[in-house]
Amino acid sequence: MGDNIHLGDRNGVRTPMQWSPDRNGGFSRIADPSRLVLPMVMDPLYAYQTVNVESQAADPHSLLMWMRRTIAIRRQYKVFGRGSYRLLYPKNRKILTYLREAEDTTILCVANLSRTPQAVELDLSEFQGRIPIELDGHSQFPPIGQLPYLLTLPPYGFYWFLLSEADDWPSHHVPAPEPMPEYQTIVMRHALPEAVMAARLVIERDILPAYLAKRRWFGMKDQVLKSARIALLTRVPTDDAVLLEIETQTESGSSRWLLPLGIVWDDANAPPLPTQLALARVRRGPKVGLLTDAFALPAFPRAVLAGLTGGDTIAIESGMIRFEPTSRMAEISVPEGVEMNWVSAEQSNSSVIVGDIAVIKMFRRVTDGPHPEAEMGRYLTEGGFANTPALLGEVVRVEPDGTQHALVIAQAFARNQGDAWTWTTDLLVRGLSDIISGDEAASAEAANHSDYVRFAHLLGQRVAEMHLVLARPTSDPAFAPATGTAATAIDFASRVRDQLTSAYKAIGTTEGNDQHTMDAGRKALFDRLPDLADLVVGATLTRIHGDLHLGQVLVCNGDVAIIDFEGEPAKPVETRRGKDHPLRDVAGMIRSFDYAAAVVKRRAQASHAHLGDEQVGTFLESFVTRATDSFLAGYREAVASGDTDVPSAVNMELLDLFLIEKAAYEVVYEAANRPTWIDVPLHGLASRTRHLLGIEALK
Repeated sequence: MGDNIHLGDRNGVRTPMQWSPDRNGGFSRIADPSRLVLPMVMDPLYAYQTVNVESQAADPHSLLMWMRRTIAIRRQYKVFGRGSYRLLYPKNRKILTYLREAEDTTILCVANLSRTPQAVELDLSEFQGRIPIELDGHSQFPPIGQLPYLLTLPPYGFYWFLLSEADDWPSHHVPAPEPMPEYQTIVMRHALPEAVMAARLVIERDILPAYLAKRRWFGMKDQVLKSARIALLTRVPTDDAVLLEIETQTESGSSRWLLPLGIVWDDANAPPLPTQLALARVRRGPKVGLLTDAFALPAFPRAVLAGLTGGDTIAIESGMIRFEPTSRMAEISVPEGVEMNWVSAEQSNSSVIVGDIAVIKMFRRVTDGPHPEAEMGRYLTEGGFANTPALLGEVVRVEPDGTQHALVIAQAFARNQGDAWTWTTDLLVRGLSDIISGDEAASAEAANHSDYVRFAHLLGQRVAEMHLVLARPTSDPAFAPATGTAATAIDFASRVRDQLTSAYKAIGTTEGNDQHTMDAGRKALFDRLPDLADLVVGATLTRIHGDLHLGQVLVCNGDVAIIDFEGEPAKPVETRRGKDHPLRDVAGMIRSFDYAAAVVKRRAQASHAHLGDEQVGTFLESFVTRATDSFLAGYREAVASGDTDVPSAVNMELLDLFLIEKAAYEVVYEAANRPTWIDVPLHGLASRTRHLLGIEALK
């Protein structure tokens, strides 16, 4: 409010409360201003017409709203009142830094006491691996490492950080690949292939075991590596490069991994990534360099695109490597010096973005037969489906008996605003802020989820259009639609029964209404499974996405693009390439809406702590309902207007079957990986059980 310094003594702050810009600041609409015991604040900066409760409450960034949030956050963490207090001593003396600690909670407080922006380096190495989460907005900062932690603060700015031990990395942070501690030296007298074969024993015995253990794409790190050998070595059409297939033996058997090797010489101005991915040191006469993953070198992606442009074939010792372009490859032209951006966040594959032209993806694990992503991408591209990045081509290794092994694919680059998962959660967080902003129009739009309703409707249309392309008659046996039979129904019922059995085992002794619902409806639910699965008899079965959720959708300037047709990597390739009911994809997307609401609810406990739980719950429940209804409406409309024989009606009971199976799968996953999240799929499973069986059946 400010104060009236002209009143003297303590009367300067004993002025009438400024409630509104009305007469007497809303303190009294009747009294004559001259008859007030003490006059209103008249200073232009703090006058009641400018600073009052009504205007402050309407501004989410006002001092009043800041104070409400701060009090709500402080009430959330008892450590502020009960925890220990430990000062830190950074070299920048303008920064006050201290820790509040209690039990398993640690909060870092940093305040800039200066009127100018300041930077500070903090020694937080004792908290290495923890993720600072800013409490006001619940924003994740980069994880703490061994080096001093750098922060910059505006004038008089401050941070409260919860030092979280959460396993999830911030989406904007990717840990740098860990380099090898010591390098073996390989002497090159001739070309790289001969040098690798000459040093084969050293590579297999001393280099590969340590190297593979540090690679994120090597999916057997939880097993004992018994051996690693070079199963295939072939030249690739680039200088100083070779393509290896590494065969590893673990407890679960043998598997093959793709590893192209190249050289980055010390006298070259190389980016840091090839150095971080180095395996060994190489020497050729006076020249010294590093043997590294060739995928991190610009020459490799350029060679892939050049090979696809020419439809090249490379003869190898056993079979050939074939470059198979699609019709869209003819539209691609790669200029000299094009910028490349390596996407290091991926786990099972490696990708690089070539300008705004193409995305090159290498499948690190080598599998037999056509790869689902390459196969689906080619079929949808040639079928005219515009809402997925077009497949430009693929690189395959073909054995003498005709068996194919997918190595690399190239897709058209789709300019986008990020994935729909991040876009959705950010939109919901902003919607919560709009509810309290005081802007009635913005609040109403947020409460009705108007923007998202339109987006969900469009998303439903695009998913249906994809399913319609996959349902077209074709002579290709891999994509020819099939018809559900009694055997299909038995298989579906068995899959859901097995998944539910695992879910009940994972739930264990969990308490709560959802657990009561599941226990009460267990027998009735299992009894209904055969009847629900029978609904698939006579239904059209097609290829589907197989792992559809908001993270597999890109938001592209008013439209969407569906990506990543690899399916669930944990399942065998044969299963991922099988025919299934399209509603399985629909169920996956609906469950994703539920998860988005759950994530925002947890985030709102910190970023919107001043909002009541009931208010947040109502907002998010409305989102799930409206998003689901709009998505299904868009899906139905698109299917109804299609040119195939696929039924236009969505069988809700069959959809319930897939929703129950998906939620049961999520229960098992969360119990094994994130036990604190098990309530999310358990609530979804209980909700679908109530919907399917009815309330009376559960009493």
